Amino acid sequence: MLSNKKSIAVLSTLLLSAFSFNSTAKATSAELLLIPDAGEQSARVQLKIDFSQLKRATALDIARQYQQLKPLLSELINQTNQAVSLHDLSKSAGKLDLTEFNQFKREVIKAKGLPANTEGLVELRLADESMLSTFNQGVAPLFTFEPAGDESQWQYIEAFDSNGNSHLLEIDKMPTRPVFVIDINAKTDMKVGIAQMKAIFAAYRNGTALSKQVVTAEAPTTSASTTLETSVLKTISLKDDHEPWISGSAEVYGVVTGIDASRADPILDVVEMPYLDHDGTTYYPNQIVIYWERYRWNAADMILMEHDDNTNYQELAIKLAETAAAIMAIIPDPTVQGLSVLGKLTAELIKAMPEDWFVNNDDYVDVFYTLLKNSTYTNYYGASANAKITLQPLVLSQ
Repeated sequence: MLSNKKSIAVLSTLLLSAFSFNSTAKATSAELLLIPDAGEQSARVQLKIDFSQLKRATALDIARQYQQLKPLLSELINQTNQAVSLHDLSKSAGKLDLTEFNQFKREVIKAKGLPANTEGLVELRLADESMLSTFNQGVAPLFTFEPAGDESQWQYIEAFDSNGNSHLLEIDKMPTRPVFVIDINAKTDMKVGIAQMKAIFAAYRNGTALSKQVVTAEAPTTSASTTLETSVLKTISLKDDHEPWISGSAEVYGVVTGIDASRADPILDVVEMPYLDHDGTTYYPNQIVIYWERYRWNAADMILMEHDDNTNYQELAIKLAETAAAIMAIIPDPTVQGLSVLGKLTAELIKAMPEDWFVNNDDYVDVFYTLLKNSTYTNYYGASANAKITLQPLVLSQ
């Protein structure tokens, strides 16, 4: 018989293999909430989509219109605001041709299965705050986009001037000239994406898809106890990985994995971390991330993920939920295997992620295995040493 700790390790491993799915067709959000069986998997959207060519076309188009755009940028770009949304650009209707920009937005919405009325999704942002001074001095900017693929394979960053001329910028050297980036707004994309994940997880929880207990990170609504035992995230920091200057701020979220306390079903909790913007900075959120009433063996794992423009959150949520259910289905008796089941679940989720998710930490950030109830973790590193947390028990009165 396996020990309890070995059993939780099994469950975590299996969950991380869930991300290998990469279909090529598309489906509507309504179709995605009706979780199809294996024979219907080809009808789903892709888990990863490449928007680099759309961004390039938009960057070139906007660059050529800089003289018309200049007054609006001068008005809106300042110390507290370094990005302009497509909605803001549209205020210059009649002056700017936003055909390419609108096409970029439509393709993002279509590929990700987002609501058609999603606002603030695509933007034009100043690459770095240090460029604000030269921009305000009247130095004509360049317009660029983040290249496709692994950043270690990038040879240069292409940018365009107002005449449409191409400039090849160094990857690791901050340009002295101001540069604007055509991009997807990470906060908006992740906020809408996590809402999608919660809706899909709720569908699983309520039996719309599978009868598995996959939930969002909210306090349990009913309990016979007068207290609620939790773990609170006191501090968190990500390793400074010296990403290229073109990369925007990080947008990170967590997925807490465990086994239901009352039956042999998996639980997935989504934990939003909107404050976690920059690598190499320590944050003090004082945020509850685990509600122990839900978890068997008083143990859970936590995976940290980073926003990626190319991720389809609907498909990500489905893959998480389906894998968790499939893993539990092949384990004869989780109560016998004990804690090792959790480790299998999380590790299989990681194992199944596409290889490129591990190259520059754009998606998978780190994983914390076997976090225990009533335990304090001080300056505690994840398995990949990319994240460091301080986690403390907290008992709340109900």
